[in-house]
Amino acid sequence: MIDSQGITAKLLELLPIDLVQIANFVLLHPIAPKLYESATNSFFTTTGNTQGRLDRSRITVREDESLCWGAVPVEWRRFFTSKTSSERKKILIDIAEGRQQDTFPTSLNEYINSSTTLAIDRKCSLTPLLSSPLHPLAPRLRNPPFEAALEDVQEPLPLNKKGKIPQKKPNFEGAGMNAKKGHEVRQFCKLVASLKKDQDPPTHAVDVGSGRAHLSRALAAPPLGLHVLAVDWSPTQLAGAERLDVIKTKAQYQVPTTGSLTHQIGSLDSEGITDVLKTWPLEDGGAMLVALHACGDLTVDALKAFVNLDGEDLEKKRKLVAVGCCYNIMTPEIFPLSNFVTSLPIPTITPSRNLLLLTAQAPHTWYLTPSHSSSHLSAIHKLAYRARFQAELESCGKGDVKIGRVGDCESYEMYRKRALERAGGLGEDEVPVLPFGSGEREEEEAWDEAIDQLRFYWTLRSLPGPAVESMLLLDRFAFLVERLYKSEDDLPVDRRRVELVNLFDQATGSLRNVAFVVR
Repeated sequence: MIDSQGITAKLLELLPIDLVQIANFVLLHPIAPKLYESATNSFFTTTGNTQGRLDRSRITVREDESLCWGAVPVEWRRFFTSKTSSERKKILIDIAEGRQQDTFPTSLNEYINSSTTLAIDRKCSLTPLLSSPLHPLAPRLRNPPFEAALEDVQEPLPLNKKGKIPQKKPNFEGAGMNAKKGHEVRQFCKLVASLKKDQDPPTHAVDVGSGRAHLSRALAAPPLGLHVLAVDWSPTQLAGAERLDVIKTKAQYQVPTTGSLTHQIGSLDSEGITDVLKTWPLEDGGAMLVALHACGDLTVDALKAFVNLDGEDLEKKRKLVAVGCCYNIMTPEIFPLSNFVTSLPIPTITPSRNLLLLTAQAPHTWYLTPSHSSSHLSAIHKLAYRARFQAELESCGKGDVKIGRVGDCESYEMYRKRALERAGGLGEDEVPVLPFGSGEREEEEAWDEAIDQLRFYWTLRSLPGPAVESMLLLDRFAFLVERLYKSEDDLPVDRRRVELVNLFDQATGSLRNVAFVVR
């Protein structure tokens, strides 16, 4: 392996963003941690509840300095609340899309600048965003403005009488696969097709976390024609995949001819994946390892299995394409994964669950189309409904009651009814409805004001999300680089190349769009 000083110098030169700056911003910034560590369910509180008199209680926005709206700097709050409704909408869009304005407070512009400049580019392209050794076409750009390629973006189709989107394609073609998944499978196959043009093209693939095998099926079918082993831990997913096999075989759609598809239940930790790669295929050559939105620790386990086996079996030159997902359920102690990041002068702080939750946010996609805007506003209302109901629960001493997920609701009244049922069938008299606002204005006006405040807080809270994900992605990229290069002689491109590729268009809803590629 390259000496630690050599690999550190190489990665410092290569990486487009300073990981020390990212870590200091997301972990030590005076404002960001206060915002993301606040529980959004606590956005509202009750006032006027004296001596247990609920009839005098009202729900208002919580003003505590360390929580939610109160954690937003006073200067920023005054700036935002002094604007008209139309001005606020423009401010929210500008912040979400990373645009600074002369009218913004200086410290707010600095926060926006840090959030956007410390995140990698996410524009969809099969040209690597980053590669080691350097790919001749790799852009080496620092955070250019996000641009969405909207070819695969679809506005919502009108619902039928059953509230379902009518099938435009034959049922066998789209069975079990929505437009987002279809985009992901198509893009993944394009990348694999490029790998087949490389030296030592893959003939076999192991798909870990294969689910219903949409990707596996496409890789096995023409024109790629790979022999694919689809591995998942869930018998339920296996059963679903096999049902789809039957449907598509009967329709003669995506039926392997030169390739094949085999399903298997197996362990998805690094040891289990290593065992599969060692035993399949039986003949020489080695299988390419693929993973599409491998949740939580699965991506890291796949990377570990790949590099461990690569070290034992150099001549096979296995290939890898893996796209991660669901950082919020990964083991926080996994970061940092690389020796490179461990060696950097960054805070030795284990990422909190709330920090990892930020990775699910992509504010730059919230207002791409009317459909995106509508979905975002619906999500904001759901947050507001949950926080309002929490305040009502706490007002009557039931703040610890668990509710779980409540679907989309057109009004708070609808949400409240469903939430009471989800809370074990609580009665209306057990959790009384409380009026909203201070009473100085109409409830509807007070509610609209609170929604604007929640939107401002949520935008600021979410803005560092892409920077947090960038920190995790670059750490994993560094891990692959330092583990796959065994000596200085390995550096030329004919040995190994590690790439980061923005494989999917985030505008389609594929927010976790970065693929790790080894070729």
